[in-house]
Amino acid sequence: MSNFTAAQVEALYELGQASDGSHIAGTEDYYNIAARERFEPTMPPVFRRTKLGLLAFSPQDTGRLAPDREIPKDLQPLVNTLDKVAGELNATRPQVTIAWSLSHPEVTTALGGAEKPAHVDENFSGTKLELPDELLAKLNAASDAYLDAKLRSGTKGDCCEAFIA
Repeated sequence: MSNFTAAQVEALYELGQASDGSHIAGTEDYYNIAARERFEPTMPPVFRRTKLGLLAFSPQDTGRLAPDREIPKDLQPLVNTLDKVAGELNATRPQVTIAWSLSHPEVTTALGGAEKPAHVDENFSGTKLELPDELLAKLNAASDAYLDAKLRSGTKGDCCEAFIA
């Protein structure tokens, strides 16, 4: 299933457990360093309780965090932090966004977009990147600041709002 609320995921999980049919193994959700407010804080406890897997899609926020794109002004501080962390790790911004997603225990896999074969290789390298605690803390602080500003301004995310209840 994809893009359901925590209550819906839990209800569908329980329904599957009560039947002899197929059981839910996981969910796909829009979850990344710039768009996690719909997912947190309600979804992680559901994943821990049910042991469901999460395929987090769009680690580069539908391309808004991609290196070859014009960065919106509101995202610039977050991107600056991503780039600083990437530089410290001798990595790329896409690799860091994928590593950030995978650093969360609820995330079992990340689905990154690729427009060229080289992007596939780059994204795959992000799955092997380990984020040291101090750099993960920097990324989380930048993400929190971005999300707080977005909340204060009343801005909704650019992706998925049309089909996420």
